Amino acid sequence: MKRQIYPFYCKFNDKAGKEQRVGLEISEGVKKLTDSYADQEGRVVARFFNTTMAKDTQIRYTMEPAEAFEVYVRMMKVFRSTAAVKDKLPPHKFSKEGKDIMTNLTIEKWVRGEKSGYALACQRGEVSHNVSLREGGFLYAAEVFKAMSVSCNWQDARPTKDDAVTALTTIKNHLESKPQAIGLLRQLHAMITGPAPAGGR
Repeated sequence: MKRQIYPFYCKFNDKAGKEQRVGLEISEGVKKLTDSYADQEGRVVARFFNTTMAKDTQIRYTMEPAEAFEVYVRMMKVFRSTAAVKDKLPPHKFSKEGKDIMTNLTIEKWVRGEKSGYALACQRGEVSHNVSLREGGFLYAAEVFKAMSVSCNWQDARPTKDDAVTALTTIKNHLESKPQAIGLLRQLHAMITGPAPAGGR
């Protein structure tokens, strides 16, 4: 099964002179549901990581499709700004071991003299990953969020009784209009289960 994954990377030296390799991966996600009308629905996942750090420092920022589109809109506003700006989205919150864990996503444009650049940063507790992007990469990431806000907007709905009745009625009408289909169905049944027992219909 194919899965859409869009990676972005940057490298820099920290204050101690050690090279840091930070990345952002935007991909499709799924949320399991307990509702009676659907089993699961689509999500957009932004995974932030640093390859020089332990795996448990990765941060997954999971969004509903509409939220991913909001990220696109905010990125475009930041891009059009003529001054340095930081735009922080409303934090995500979940509970773990009785404690509330906050996750923040920040969209940034920095300006130093005649130079400027962009970044997407994600922070959870004491862990923070800042992915610097050039103009092209920043705009491409924005378009990815926009596209995936549409492609991930789906639900795996459970069939209802009415759906089953409709499907059976369609098969019945097809068999009545094309009697030869009954023979084909018997052949298919025999291929799957073996010959019918003697005297069977």
